[in-house]
This record gives sequence, C-alpha cells and structure tokens, in this order.
Amino acid sequence: MRNLIFACAVGMIMVATGTLPGRAGAGLDRSTDGQDVTVTLTSPFSDIPPGGCLPYQVKIRNDRSAAGTWHLLFQGDAYGSGLGTTLFEKDLSVAPNATASFDLVVPMPISNRAGNISVNVGVTGPGFGNSHNQYFAYLYSNDAGSRSPFALIGTDIVGSIGSGPLESAYKDQASTFYGSIVDTASLPTDWRAYSGVATLLLRDSEWLILNAAQREAVCDYVAQGGRLTLFTSENLDLRTPELQLPSPGGKPGDFGFGNISLVSTPSFPPDTSLLLTAIENNPASPAELVDQHFSTWGLRPLVGTIVVSAGFILCFVLFFGSLVGPINLFVFAGGNNRFRLFWTTPLISIMASLGLIGCILLTDGLGGSGKQMIAIFSLPDVNREVVVQEQVARTAVLFSDQWHNDQNYLITPISNAAMQNALGADGGRSYSAVTNPGDTPAIYHQDGDDYSGNWFRSRSVSGQYLQAVRPSRFALTVMNPPLNGNLQDAPVVLSSFPDELDKVFLRDWQGRYWKCAHLEPGRKASCVSCPPYDFDKFWNDACVNAGGKLRPLLTEAARRNGCFYATGIPSPDERLATLGEVRWEVVQGIYLGQWVASTTPENAP
Repeated sequence: MRNLIFACAVGMIMVATGTLPGRAGAGLDRSTDGQDVTVTLTSPFSDIPPGGCLPYQVKIRNDRSAAGTWHLLFQGDAYGSGLGTTLFEKDLSVAPNATASFDLVVPMPISNRAGNISVNVGVTGPGFGNSHNQYFAYLYSNDAGSRSPFALIGTDIVGSIGSGPLESAYKDQASTFYGSIVDTASLPTDWRAYSGVATLLLRDSEWLILNAAQREAVCDYVAQGGRLTLFTSENLDLRTPELQLPSPGGKPGDFGFGNISLVSTPSFPPDTSLLLTAIENNPASPAELVDQHFSTWGLRPLVGTIVVSAGFILCFVLFFGSLVGPINLFVFAGGNNRFRLFWTTPLISIMASLGLIGCILLTDGLGGSGKQMIAIFSLPDVNREVVVQEQVARTAVLFSDQWHNDQNYLITPISNAAMQNALGADGGRSYSAVTNPGDTPAIYHQDGDDYSGNWFRSRSVSGQYLQAVRPSRFALTVMNPPLNGNLQDAPVVLSSFPDELDKVFLRDWQGRYWKCAHLEPGRKASCVSCPPYDFDKFWNDACVNAGGKLRPLLTEAARRNGCFYATGIPSPDERLATLGEVRWEVVQGIYLGQWVASTTPENAP
C-alpha cells in the first residue's frame, strides 16, 4: 500500500510539473545500482501502449566474482478498465564479471480511453536483497481522456522537429497525440511488442534498412490486424517493386487481417494532415476499445452463469447449527458425557465440511466447461498463418490454475464488466486489483511462459482472447487457374488443411463467388457459382459468435478478391492451449486467406 501511495504521489507531481515519464520524448529508460551490480532498462517506446506488450531490453552488469540470477518484476495497473493487476516476472542469469542483455516483452493491462496505465518495476537478487518491494521505477502512460490511437512513427519521418506539429494539431482538436517516435535501429524483433500499437508509420528508406528479424516482426504485426504506412517522396510505381512488400503481388494493400499503405509526400517531414489521416485511418479496433466491444459477445451466454443456491446454503447452515449445537450437546454428549464434546465437535465439523465438498463436487463437478471461436488466416506466400482465438469458461472446482505456454501466443483477459454486459446480467465473479504481488489469485500472473492467478478461478466465469503467428504450409489451391485471373470454368479446389472444411466460398479476381461443401484434406472438389447474398448469409452465420477482437477483423477481411472463406472445426493441435482442466469445445472455426493458383493445372476432380 505504501508503494502504491508513493507511486501515485510521484505521478501527480510529475503531471503538475509536466515531466511525466510516459510522454513522447521523455523515454521509459530506467537504471538502478546494487552492490557490484547495475541493472539498466531501455525501451524503444517513449510511452506505454494501452494494452498488448511493452518491449524492454534489460542489461545487467555483474561485477561480482560469482554468477548470479536476478528476478525482474513488472506490476501493471490500468485505472478505470475494470481488470485486475498484471504481474510479469522473469529470472535472468549473468556470469561473473560479465555483462548480458535480454530482450523482454512485458504484458500490459488493457486501458480504455478514460484511464491510463502505471507500471512498477522491481528487482531482487544478489546485491539487491530478496524483498518483493524492491521497486526502483514507477512509469505512467500518457494523459487519459481524448487521445489518438497509439502510433509508432519513425524518426526519419518527423526529423528534428519531432512530434511537435502532431501534438499541436491534436491540441487544436481538444485531443492529445498518443504514441512514440522510434529509432528504426531499435525496433523490436518480436511481434508481441507491437500488439498494443494501432498504426506504424515509417519512411520507405527506414523499411528497407530493417533487418530480417525486424521485418518479420512488423509483417506478423500487420498480419494480425495492424496498419503499416510507408511514406515516400519518389514515384509510387517505380518505388513499389523496390520495397518488396509481403502483401500479394508485392503491392500495397491487404496483408492478413491488416493493411500496408504507401503514401506519396513531396518532402519530409510530410504535411501534418497526412500523418493525422494515417494515424486515424484504422478500421480495426485499437487495443483500448477491444474490451468494450465484448459487451455484445455471442459466445458468452453459451456457458451460462454461476448459480448460488441460497436455499441450499440456508438449509446447510441450519442443519449444521442444530447438529453441532443442541443435538451434539444433549444427544452425543449429554449428561455425564460432556467430555465427548472434545471429539464430537471437531468430528461433526470435519464430516460437515466433507459433506459440503461432496455436494459442491456433485453439483458443479471438476474442471469446468469452455467455448471457443477460432479464426485461422492462411498466408501461403510467406508460409505462415495467423491464429486469433476467443474463449470463455465457466469453471467448477479447480485443483490448479496454472498452465504453460509453449506456443508463443499472447493472451489478454476480458473484463468482468464486458462479460456482464454480454450476458445482460451478472456474468460471474469479479476481483478487485490488489497491491500485494504475493497475492497471486487476484493478479493476472505470468512467470516466463507459466501462467496462473486470475486467468481462471474456481466457480467463476472468465474470458480471454489469444493471438499467435506460426509457420504453416496449409493452403487452399485452385487446380485449374486461368492465366488471366478470370475463372471461366468452375474452379476445382484442393485443401491441404488437416481438417474437413464444412462450407467453402471462393471470390475470384473479378469479384464473383463460388462455393462447395465438405472439402476433405487431400481431396479435390468442384465449385459451383453462387450469388453474393449466399456468401453474405454464410459469413453472417459464421461470425455470429465473434467478439470484440475477432468481429472487427473478420468484418474488415470479408469480400476480398482472390480469397477463400471456409468453416470447420480445428483439431486440438491447431488450437491455442490454456488450462487443461477445462473441457473446451470449439463452437465455430473459420479459415480464410488467399487461395493459391496451382502450377500443375488439372481440370477434373
């Protein structure tokens, strides 16, 4: 509590003096010295994103004669979001008399437009002590209220004038610029670091000097719904082939769930109006709005509510009270047998507790049940696929709330307020944020790749959305592609996906629709022509249970030329695994992406 009061006091002083660390240009870098040990944190961002992850490079200089392991702790709170505290921990080891650097992506709590985020950073280990209260940094996000979507802007775009013109333009609109000016050389190489970013703006020359790992991370970010805008002062037609964009044909346009744009500017820095348009032009929901959109989540009502039987509790209390009181006193230990109270009373208490546990197990059971909706976007040109998974679980009695993530996904909780709104009633239990990191049940806890805490609790309803990008060679192939891209004959399709696709729709490069059904792996099928309203009905039915993360992505990805859209139930190996005690059921699976033209055409199934 003292730490929280101190952090709030420091934050108010910084707001008053205009030195808030999260503001663009101030940076989030921090350092602390222990006994013969120095820990330095540097981030390419100068402000905390409203969700997703915050990238940090941790540098530890160990001047001791013995190797050591230091425990880094990041505690995040989002004021006004209705979510609990996030706690990320990581153990870092350094050899004696050596210096080592570690790249971390620290999960942030989801903020909304009316709140901001604070992050407390602590370290324990040799030279620092082992108390959980060893905080040395207190970080705060930009002003709450009306602000722009979180934007990353390359330094070569704004030049020496920085974000000043943008800040002035937003101030004229009674708003605030929210984002960071970033050095291209320090851009992260992990896509999760961009997960809270609404849009990324780079100069064309900055894009070209990205190394392979940085470019892959940026592409993965775009494929999950991000926006990349490249500015150039050269001729667009001549410059486009040189950029080697990952989107189809190497041209600006849709890539996965996101989009890549190429904007012409006569000079640098570009006109502020061009930057404003690029920042605000984001059809998909910014991170701070995703949670609010779960208030109309069709998946939530499918798991029901936690039922508390007031009649059963009253009957149990009356029965136990009469048994341990008068019956125990006058029947079991009556007369000269009062000494029996020393063993009858604890025995009755133990038996009643076991009986209550038995009743709970009989009514609620073990583990729990959960519903999932999964969308898989195929990117055959780069041999990757995007997985976005929404899930809700109603748990019974859990023996463990821990699980291990070996699929490199990012998981984000859904607030209790959104869960309640989706049900139109009390959606389950809510837990208030706490300030003691040791009280893990009230905290969304991540220790490396191990998760525990408030993600899943016994007898509660909880929801999350997960996202990942992974290698894949699965695709839908058109076996009889025309040379000019215009399908004159009914297309013959072949699926390499591991599961049967129940319904399949293709949209050719002329905008016409074709469909087939029950497409099995490795089997060819002929499609038939269909009107657009057949696809519209199919797509509306497929997306009916989509929530705040998936619905904007699926809406934006619909009706693209050269793409396929299909439904099917992904196998367990294709899903993103969380708590194994919950019995998960996939309510809807959606496959979509660019279809592939076969290089060995065949005209017969």
